[in-house]
Amino acid sequence: MKKRTSFILGPAPNKHQLVLLTGWRTSPPDECVVTAQWSRTHSFSTPDGGHHDPLLLAESVRQTTPLLSHVAYEVPFGHRQVWDAFSYSTNPEALAVGSTPADITLRIRCSGISRRGRRLAGLTMHVTATRDGELLGTAEAGFTNQSEAVYRRLRGGNADLDEVAARTIPLPPPPTPRRVARDRFHDVVLSPTSSTRRAQLRADVNHPILFDHPVDHAPACCSWKPCVRPRTAPPSPDGES
Repeated sequence: MKKRTSFILGPAPNKHQLVLLTGWRTSPPDECVVTAQWSRTHSFSTPDGGHHDPLLLAESVRQTTPLLSHVAYEVPFGHRQVWDAFSYSTNPEALAVGSTPADITLRIRCSGISRRGRRLAGLTMHVTATRDGELLGTAEAGFTNQSEAVYRRLRGGNADLDEVAARTIPLPPPPTPRRVARDRFHDVVLSPTSSTRRAQLRADVNHPILFDHPVDHAPACCSWKPCVRPRTAPPSPDGES
């Protein structure tokens, strides 16, 4: 793997704290160290109870996927990374918000590397995250790389951004932000349904963070958030959670 300098990483200028990664370097073959910084607050993944949102680790790993593809494995720009699997866990004690931004180190080992000819086809990242030498969490992410032509064939009509925009449905009504541990209606990504065990995803394509650029799908950070927040939300007056 060869180091290149064609990526502009954060944290500044970074209006909404969207770019979390700050640098990278290679070590042995198929291993890499990526650094990130989490601000003391975030315009979407806000601290909760004095602790950073654990989804910042998931987002840091997500941002590492295209970074490693392009700079470590020389995947051409324009190719898409499609996830096959993702899991992560965090150490709550290491998530405490300090008096300065949190500097994070991601140590990454890649396995299951496959190629089409000389080009990377897919791999699995095994990530160990530390903060000031303390274990912050671990993650595992498997993905494939697809050329623009292959991606369009896989997505069919859903790859056409104009068609996708034309089929956008009105946003369903959100619950009270407090029920899903949010401060603003604008940030609520769930809508209740007639079932207490099911909710509808609210994908607001005008959201400046969740949709910071046009895409043909619901971004990972949009679908991750409902998986975490409802479990910590207070019950509603009628007993639903």
